[in-house]
Amino acid sequence: MSSKRQGSELQIPKTKRFKPLKRFELAKGWLLDGPLGIPSLCDIVEGYSQDLEGVLSLTMVGHTESVTGLALLPDDSVASSSFDGTVRVWDTTTGQCLRTLRGEHVDQFGFDFPIRALIVLPDGNLALGFEGDDTVCVWDALSGKCMRKFLGHINSVCALASLPDGNLASGSLDRTVRVWDVTTGVSKLTLTGHTDAVTSLLVLKDGKLASGSHDCTIRLWDTMSGACIFTLTGHTNRICALTLLHDGKFLSSSYDGTLRVWDNGTHSLTHIHPTRDTFCTLITLPNGHLAAGEFGPSVQMLDASNGQCLLTIQSATKDNGHYVSAFATLRDSKLAAGDTQGHVHVWH
Repeated sequence: MSSKRQGSELQIPKTKRFKPLKRFELAKGWLLDGPLGIPSLCDIVEGYSQDLEGVLSLTMVGHTESVTGLALLPDDSVASSSFDGTVRVWDTTTGQCLRTLRGEHVDQFGFDFPIRALIVLPDGNLALGFEGDDTVCVWDALSGKCMRKFLGHINSVCALASLPDGNLASGSLDRTVRVWDVTTGVSKLTLTGHTDAVTSLLVLKDGKLASGSHDCTIRLWDTMSGACIFTLTGHTNRICALTLLHDGKFLSSSYDGTLRVWDNGTHSLTHIHPTRDTFCTLITLPNGHLAAGEFGPSVQMLDASNGQCLLTIQSATKDNGHYVSAFATLRDSKLAAGDTQGHVHVWH
């Protein structure tokens, strides 16, 4: 039985261990020279108690539109951004909304511009990418005050990344990546080459920047010079997400129904993992496995080495076209997921 507190934004569903689906699947891991058949009882995981068990701890309700980003703050609270134009900061132990941040980004009718991207900067403040006024802003994480506004993109800002040298990178529907001086808001470089929207950014182990695009390619950039070092091709549909693996390689998901593993050192494709679902968002967990959000109400835990499904978690999201849209790993091996209903869920 779920419990609700009158006047509060907290809803705590009954804690339930989500039993995996009892379905046998042939998980296929593909190497470049041919398929490797890996039979497995997908989702039947008696031994998979390592770290994440798939138990829903909390569902935090407050946003009125899709959650677009999640980030762990230095005090272990979690910030969530939304198309409703707000950032909410949550206590993930109690589910309480600690504060709602609303900046000065409003249109001519007084409505908040939608937020499309969120990251936490090394100083603990928030960097946000907006739709509508096409800006990047730095907000004070306590007050929501806009400290700096970065102007230059001519379409919505979809992705952000904090670079090793302290600069900030942003990817946009305008097909460019920009590198900003985060202290002044000055645009230092504009990286061009993609022929469609840039929707994902990832800082690689050696400091290079990877950008995933709707043009089906991934570009590797030297963010000091602005040079495109290499263009990775092979996906046949839009890139959805990028994530760094524990061995230094990185993985991409695409609307073409594959996960691809790339070796950054050799700029080569090492594995292709066909998938049953398209994964719109990905995160690498502390134990090296992947959490993958599909276009539906469930989250899959995947073995990063072969792409096979280890566990399926049925989220609290109703299956009415909504899906998980953002992830963040928390302390104590917990996983937070935001969805297109505007909810934030926490599993342990």
